Amino acid sequence: MRTAKFAAMAILILTTAVSWAQSLPREAFKAKTFWIVNKTGKPAVENGADSELSKWGRLTMADDADSADIRIVITKAGSTTTDTTKPNSTGTGFDSGTSTSLTLGVDMHVYIKGQEMYFYQTNSASGGEKGGRNLIDNFRKQFPKE
Repeated sequence: MRTAKFAAMAILILTTAVSWAQSLPREAFKAKTFWIVNKTGKPAVENGADSELSKWGRLTMADDADSADIRIVITKAGSTTTDTTKPNSTGTGFDSGTSTSLTLGVDMHVYIKGQEMYFYQTNSASGGEKGGRNLIDNFRKQFPKE
């Protein structure tokens, strides 16, 4: 009985791993080179991403953006604006206003060479070098273990 449960669990895990791998386009698995486009204005984010990519070892930096198999675009995480309009204290109208909430994290979109639409996206609540490392770690987890 235990053997059957173990075999069923192993099949489920393998099926899950294969379905994850199949969610990325074939070109992603064939890619050898990358280029990072850092739109955050923070060099530490790119340094963290580059460091994590080097540690992973699956991809190497291309000579230039045009020759890269994969383009990684990192941006600041978006901000949220909330309408704070409310009745005024005299009850004769409204006081209008907005409230903006900024997120300190970073977003990442990954593109295949020649494609205008990204095939993968992720984000990290952290900024700086840690945020860059987290983005690449999230991406790396989409690939089967080598």
